[in-house]
Amino acid sequence: MTTTKYHLAVLCASISAFLDLYSTQAIYPALHSRFGIGPAGTGALIMASTIGIAVASPLAGLLTERIGSRKASFIGLVLLILLSFSVSFLKDLHWLLGIRFLSGLVIPIVLSSLLASVHLTSEVGDEVSVSATYVSGTIIGGIAGRYLPALLVPLLGWTPASIVFSGVHLILFIFTVLLLPVSTNPAPSGSIDLRLDVFRRAWTESLRAKFLAGFCLLFCQTAVFTYIVIRLYVAPFNLDYSTLGALYLVFLPPLILIRFIPRLRKRVEAKTLLLAAVIGGWCGLLLTISNTFWVVLAGLAVFSTAVFVAQTVLANEIGADASAPKAVSAGMYLFFYYLGWSLGALAPALFWSSFGWNGCLILLCLVQLTGFALSKNHWYKKQHDLIPKMRELLLIDLKEKT
Repeated sequence: MTTTKYHLAVLCASISAFLDLYSTQAIYPALHSRFGIGPAGTGALIMASTIGIAVASPLAGLLTERIGSRKASFIGLVLLILLSFSVSFLKDLHWLLGIRFLSGLVIPIVLSSLLASVHLTSEVGDEVSVSATYVSGTIIGGIAGRYLPALLVPLLGWTPASIVFSGVHLILFIFTVLLLPVSTNPAPSGSIDLRLDVFRRAWTESLRAKFLAGFCLLFCQTAVFTYIVIRLYVAPFNLDYSTLGALYLVFLPPLILIRFIPRLRKRVEAKTLLLAAVIGGWCGLLLTISNTFWVVLAGLAVFSTAVFVAQTVLANEIGADASAPKAVSAGMYLFFYYLGWSLGALAPALFWSSFGWNGCLILLCLVQLTGFALSKNHWYKKQHDLIPKMRELLLIDLKEKT
């Protein structure tokens, strides 16, 4: 069932889900001119969406479980088209913040449905490949969402540019409808079960470890790409805005490299790949301590690649865990994932004023160590069980010989 069409459908849907999330980052002059917004307000627009995502993610998982992943993804994509189109005619900041929050409520519907459908493939090993396609879509959506508005708004003006942007959503939706197989729609559960038992089933040791990993992942990514901009804006770098905007191009190398993850995953365990991603990420972060721009840029490229490798592995692991309904697990994962985004944008400020960039790195280290300490029993459970199993096998062997 994992055909090229299915991969393209997942790619289109994940691109559309991420188009709006960062669309306000690169158009500050237009936002200031139309809405009178200041620099802090730009961050508030993104925060409005991520708060919506965090709030809606658990419920989005329940909705997906109720109506099926295919129908849920279509509903979410249509709502994103309408919300994107409505921005064309807004002139009041409060309405814009409201639309951004509503977009945040809708995005988890699409993401939960995609994560839930990853393991509906029929061939063993294809799931990781679909996860890689999903992550590729989030990367492309994030990059396009930043650069399309920056290109279209100065060229066409706010209203025409916003209409064209919503047209991109519409095109992606049409391709998703045409390409997504009906077989990705599992049997609906029949009703939305809001009992705590549904969430308790998604609170196993295994899933908690993955939720924590997702939290740490986006906490670190957000902290790095929020505060590295400040580091490069001041001495000794003194970079201009256009160069700082180009930093996000370091997300492009992972698009190629994560396509090799499915092959690696067939030979290497998930925890080994995650450990390699953590080590690789820190190798990249240590390079960012340098006062040479190209060394810092190389460090960011290595770090971003490690982040998306980890994201690909985790997206697959969430779908593979059978201890709870997949859509509910996906919704809970997205809740912790974007909670990490919100805290990752704010917490490093406490360290920045006194310790600068090095203080941010210390905070990232503390967060990762805390996450590991809280979930180590899961990631190293097999090693803990190894000695008792070997002892049991030896006893059986001795009994057979005697």
